[in-house]
Amino acid sequence: INSSHTMEIFSDDIQFNVGSFLEPNDLGRLALTSKTNWSIVEEVARRIVSSSTTQTEQEQTYLSRFDGESWVKRYHELKLFRTPLEFDQLIGSTIQHVNNDTAQVRLDDEIGEE
Repeated sequence: INSSHTMEIFSDDIQFNVGSFLEPNDLGRLALTSKTNWSIVEEVARRIVSSSTTQTEQEQTYLSRFDGESWVKRYHELKLFRTPLEFDQLIGSTIQHVNNDTAQVRLDDEIGEE
């Protein structure tokens, strides 16, 4: 079997199920292996994005900015949009995390005055 066409031996449903476990970057790598795989990967990404029944109105508006882009790009953007914002590194003596939650910070003037 030609290694670039190994995905073709599986039904569309199996390809979708396997592809749905891949992150967008991994789907992109798979797409680069052959033109046939590109078509398969685009369909997998389209199904993932289209089947996101939990998409909020804000997510739908955000994703509409990418009309004309590949479905893999849209899937990547959807994953990024859903990733929580975190402040890993804080600079300054008066800024700190709230309850050790890296998604929340507060400015505390009294910390630097001691």
